[in-house]
Amino acid sequence: MKKINFLIDNQLFGVCTKLAEKFGWSIDKVRLFFIYMNFVTLGSSSLLYLFLALGIEMRKLLRQKLRSLRPN
Repeated sequence: MKKINFLIDNQLFGVCTKLAEKFGWSIDKVRLFFIYMNFVTLGSSSLLYLFLALGIEMRKLLRQKLRSLRPN
């Protein structure tokens, strides 16, 4: 059960969590916004979600790479 919660919180909803933390919004409201927008826009907001997820992942990888290049 812990693995499932980790997957949902950190992988599937990482975009919603990051947006909520950055703007000080409720995570649940951000998730509901994406769900409702998927219905209203017939799924095109999924592209925005995937684009944001890619951006977040690329940022993580860039930070890790920069940390590994720093001299100790």
